[in-house]
Amino acid sequence: MPRALLLLLLILFALPARADDTAALQATLDAGKTVTLEPDRTYHIRRSLAIRHAGTGIIGDGTATLVMDSDAGAFDNASASARDRYGPNAVGIIARGIDRPIVQGVRITYAGGIDDRYVKAIAFRDCTNIVLDHNEAWNFTKSWGILYIGGSTGGSVSFNTIRDSTTNSFTFGQITGIEFDNDDKPSSQIRVEGNDIHDLTVGPQFLKMFGYQTDGINTVRQGTSHLVIVNNRINHVGEAIDHFGNSSSITGNRLSRCYNFCIKLIHGARFNFVRGNQISGAGLGGIVLAVSAKSPQDTLGNVITGNVISGIDPDHAWAGHPAFGIGLMSAPGAAFGSRNNRIIGNLIDLRNTGAIGLRAVGRSGAGNCFRANIVLHARIRATWLNPSVANCRAE
Repeated sequence: MPRALLLLLLILFALPARADDTAALQATLDAGKTVTLEPDRTYHIRRSLAIRHAGTGIIGDGTATLVMDSDAGAFDNASASARDRYGPNAVGIIARGIDRPIVQGVRITYAGGIDDRYVKAIAFRDCTNIVLDHNEAWNFTKSWGILYIGGSTGGSVSFNTIRDSTTNSFTFGQITGIEFDNDDKPSSQIRVEGNDIHDLTVGPQFLKMFGYQTDGINTVRQGTSHLVIVNNRINHVGEAIDHFGNSSSITGNRLSRCYNFCIKLIHGARFNFVRGNQISGAGLGGIVLAVSAKSPQDTLGNVITGNVISGIDPDHAWAGHPAFGIGLMSAPGAAFGSRNNRIIGNLIDLRNTGAIGLRAVGRSGAGNCFRANIVLHARIRATWLNPSVANCRAE
């Protein structure tokens, strides 16, 4: 076919440009109305949809999909800076400083899943009485909080599905399913219930350089408080629940295939209640109470009770390391420790994997109580490198 004729045909019969629904959806939000997505329809957005009016937002029936386009000029943020990670090219749906923002029943995905893009699905910052329920999000890469809540009080983050997101690059980053307060003041009094978070993974290149930097649920400030983290299901992540906060309950969760730990209370987490969780296939440890060299205070006064832990390090990823069911840890040179915590009435079945049942190293801290824990099929039931770690009988 002659070149001139081919060009003419391309002009006359050019494929229609992909739809951009951003302006129409934003106009409804700006009018103070709630966007109701049509069932089974796919919408394309190229910049953040901003919820600006109290009691409004975006709702669907769970079948409509928002696609965050990833080409140049759309959601293309490649900066890890906190200043940039909430810009119009970095967050699909955002609300700031309003009461009762709503995102409910929405499927949202990042087109192409391009690595080294610091892009989130939804962010609520400095809000009250949030409603972030029954959504589904997938295909993100360097997302510090695919669902992010910062400096907010009251409401729920419940029955969401967050899945299938991965990175394998040479640059540091984090994939977190639900994140609290990484870049904001502490949140409080939010119910985090019934979420299904799975397959937040890293490739071998990233793992070798940075470790397994993915979390199911992460609270990043000591002042984050009175969260109810209940009945969530988290599978195939670096850590399932990574908690720095205080006075919260972590109960009835089903956690499995955690490369590092399934529940980690660290950096001065205080007065939390961890009960009735089912943990299987953790890598380095089922539950750990820890401090690092950067911890600003003791990890103090937590109660760990009635949890069932099985099968530590089933894949032998931590061969040669002291993997354990429940343990206390402290980094060399840390100014603080894990102190006055109570580890009582837990069941640990290590299934002959060579792990330790209960572990507390000498520098962990003093005044902790281990009592009435049942340890089955362990290489070593309990290890104390310093008797001052425990002030009651280990069983």
